[in-house]
Amino acid sequence: LAAEVGGRVTKVFPSLRRGGTVKKGEPLVQIDAADYRSALAAAEVRQAEAELELEIEKARGGQAKLDWEKLGSGKKPLNPLVLRDPYLKAAKARADSAVEETARARRDVERTEILAPFDAGVRSTNVEIGAVVAPGTMIAELYAIGVDDLEVRLPLSLEDFGFLSRDENGEVQGEVTLTGKIGTKEYSWPATPVRLDPEIERETLSASVVVKVGAADRAGFPMPPVGLFVNAELQGETLRDVAEIPRRGLLEGNRVITVDEDGEIDFREVEVVRLTDKTAVIHEGLEAGDRVVLTRLTAPVVGMQVEVEGDKKPEEKK
Repeated sequence: LAAEVGGRVTKVFPSLRRGGTVKKGEPLVQIDAADYRSALAAAEVRQAEAELELEIEKARGGQAKLDWEKLGSGKKPLNPLVLRDPYLKAAKARADSAVEETARARRDVERTEILAPFDAGVRSTNVEIGAVVAPGTMIAELYAIGVDDLEVRLPLSLEDFGFLSRDENGEVQGEVTLTGKIGTKEYSWPATPVRLDPEIERETLSASVVVKVGAADRAGFPMPPVGLFVNAELQGETLRDVAEIPRRGLLEGNRVITVDEDGEIDFREVEVVRLTDKTAVIHEGLEAGDRVVLTRLTAPVVGMQVEVEGDKKPEEKK
């Protein structure tokens, strides 16, 4: 919230304090309006004079027209000055300018009283009585409260961003759930995607989805408090014809070790389409029934014989 006119601050209303709340239209700060009221009075005088001049010029033009009709045999005069048309246009322009000047002076008087633009919470203040402010000086920082919905910007890694569920128009779809912990309790709020940030954040190589939070039926916190960090769950794209293995089974170079029916190992190159903290999603390179080695082997080579847990015959088990 910034000052639109300059001057000395004569009053700061009690509601304007950090952590407080204000209602839309509530006065917050009063700037000395004496000079602006004087300017308004002078503008009103100039407006009255300009409007009087316009009326006089209209009367002169009307009289000139009557005189010409009597003396000019009904012919249209060749020179517009005869009917005083240019004088009338100039007088009207001065009157219009005076009206606009008066309106601007009146707005300046109104702007000396700074009002809350919406129902808001006060995040910070930057003004006190006696301070001299200039146009554009920050008075306070406000944030909206009591609104029907809030928007939350969710930064995603480019990998996660690429797997968002989208409709045929490329818009993100599906429900979003936000969760946040307040004290010892965890709260959740439903949300829906509303737009994508078209620009990649270069510092973090992330892309953002903006979601709109709807009010949840929860006592105490129907909406997330402003400034709360939340976790988000978004609907992802459904991957078909893939295999998911524990991540520890994936070797460098996107390879896995498989075991055939005879207990011999082999290396298999695979195409990884998705990595999570615990799993790797494989699109090509594995078939149904393949067995993947999860144990870290020392110097494994193709054809090495291994023993698979669960493959021992009953008589061999101890």
